[in-house]
Order: sequence, then C-alpha cells, then structure tokens
Amino acid sequence: MRFPSLERLGVRVAAISEMRDGDCGDDEAQAAFCGGLGIDAGDLVTGRQVHGVAVAVAGEGDRGRRFADTDGFVTAVAGLPLAVFVADCVPVYLFDPERGAVGLVHSGREGVRQGILESALRAMVNRLGSRAEHVHAVIGPSAGPCCYEVSEAMADQFRVLGLP
Repeated sequence: MRFPSLERLGVRVAAISEMRDGDCGDDEAQAAFCGGLGIDAGDLVTGRQVHGVAVAVAGEGDRGRRFADTDGFVTAVAGLPLAVFVADCVPVYLFDPERGAVGLVHSGREGVRQGILESALRAMVNRLGSRAEHVHAVIGPSAGPCCYEVSEAMADQFRVLGLP
C-alpha cells in the first residue's frame, strides 16, 4: 500500500507492506518488496525496535545501518530509505516539504505513552531545522477494535495524557 498524500508532497516513496508476521525477517521477501518500489533493500535504515522513545537522525553514511534500541528515524537526506516494522503498532510518517525532512516512527502503545512522536518532531525541529507547523503526519494502518481489545485500565493510561 502506498501513501499518495505524502508522495504528492514530495516524498519519493511512502509505502507499507502487507507481508504477514515473520515475512520481514526473510531477506528475499524484503528485497522483492523493496525492488518493486525501486529501493535497494541493502540501503534500508532500520532499528532494533524496543517500544521506546529513541529517535535517530540518519545521514548518508547510515545506509544499510541497523540502529540499536531505536523506534524512530528522521533525515534530511533525499532518497534515504527508512523502515520500521509493525504488526499491531502504528507506523507514523512525518514530512516537512519546506525543508525536505522526513521521519518514520514505530508508534507502539508504550512509545506513544512515553512520547515517541514528540521526540521525532523535536528531532526534526532541533536537528533538521523544521518548523513544527510545516510538518505533515500520516498515520499508517494498524490493528483495530475488531482485532485488538484494550482494557479500561490500559485506556486510562492514555486518558491522563488527554487522549480519548
């Protein structure tokens, strides 16, 4: 699935795979998916996702790098492919068309509660020169109420943050 709204703003490719759980670890399947988008899978910038708030600023020299304990990336390098892997968590794409800066965040329940999205926006502003009001966000698909039940106690953790 592609995100035309981001591509219209200038992101070269914004996509999400419909691979099943476990397929992302298969190098051949990953290479085929990337190849279909015109991306070299060996260039993907990824992280060891830990449901935390660490956001890396990726540069040209980070092509193919897997950052330790990182759930989000921002970059101003055009064409640098960023990747996060999600199942029931939510991918959030960030883009500043004024600066050409992009971000990609693995937004799990714990990371959102701790401020992963704020960390990514702060990195775009403080490290890449973005202005918050210029940053667009596109929320990718995730598990919904049909497939993922949330207890009242868990929902209460987000209500104190002002979320419904």
